[in-house]
Amino acid sequence: MDSRQLLQQYAAGQTDFKGIRIRSADLLEADLIGVNFSKAELSSGNFMLAYLTRVDFSETNLTNSRLSGANLNQAKLIRARLNNADLHGSSLQGADLRGAQLTLANLLDANLMDCDLRNANLSGANLSGACLRGANLREEGSNRSTNLRGANLHQTDLQGANLSGADLARVDLSQADLGDATLRGADLRGADLRGANLSGALLTEADLSEAILDNASLVNARLDRAKLIGTKANNSDFTSVTLADANLKHGSFIGSILIDAKLARCDASRADLTGADLQRSILSEGYFARTNLSQTNLTDAILIRAEISSANLNGAELTGATMPDGSTYRR
Repeated sequence: MDSRQLLQQYAAGQTDFKGIRIRSADLLEADLIGVNFSKAELSSGNFMLAYLTRVDFSETNLTNSRLSGANLNQAKLIRARLNNADLHGSSLQGADLRGAQLTLANLLDANLMDCDLRNANLSGANLSGACLRGANLREEGSNRSTNLRGANLHQTDLQGANLSGADLARVDLSQADLGDATLRGADLRGADLRGANLSGALLTEADLSEAILDNASLVNARLDRAKLIGTKANNSDFTSVTLADANLKHGSFIGSILIDAKLARCDASRADLTGADLQRSILSEGYFARTNLSQTNLTDAILIRAEISSANLNGAELTGATMPDGSTYRR
């Protein structure tokens, strides 16, 4: 069967094309809503601008296919092979992509809202500008998560996405929107998060060591027991952030806003917080050995039992702060 015969049969009412084999199919702008293409061989096909809503592509080979601008809303792509496929500007809202292979796929500006990407392989994929708001990238009760190693997530919308335990080491997430996203235990070592929005994100026990967070927003984010060893987060907004028991050793937070931040029992030894705003922050039992706190604003901060004896406090504002011995600092 060729592309022309397939379209003729579809026009006659046929919708079941399970296991069909048409390599390099030409289905440009085709209307194939609700078709069953499961277990089909459709590699290198042209589906550009096609209407493919609720199509079943489960276990289908779509390697090297062109699907840019296609409408795949609510399509079933379970374990589909989409390696090196071009999905630029396509819409996959609500699609089921569990276990799909999307290695090196082009998903530039694609709409992946509310799609199911559990156990999918997106390694090396280009997701720059894509929208993954509400997408599920993590299977509960499993140690496995979506593979995003080497993916480009620049300016990607991941608001509310579940990325618990995801491997995002050295991934480009600059200017990405991760507001209210779940990143519990995620590996973000060396990730580029410059200008990213992480407001309200859950990053408990995440590893952000050596990550770049300059000019990022982490308002109301939770980073309990997170690792930020050597992390660079200058001029970032950490207002009302929770960093209890976090490891901030050797990190750089120059000029950052940490108003009302909770840093109880954190280890910020040798970190640089020059010029940071820590008004009303809680630093109880924190470890600030050789920490640079010069020019910081610690007005009304709580430092009960904090280790600051070797910290650099030159030019720091401490008015109203509760000092390690429980006394209130007065000018």
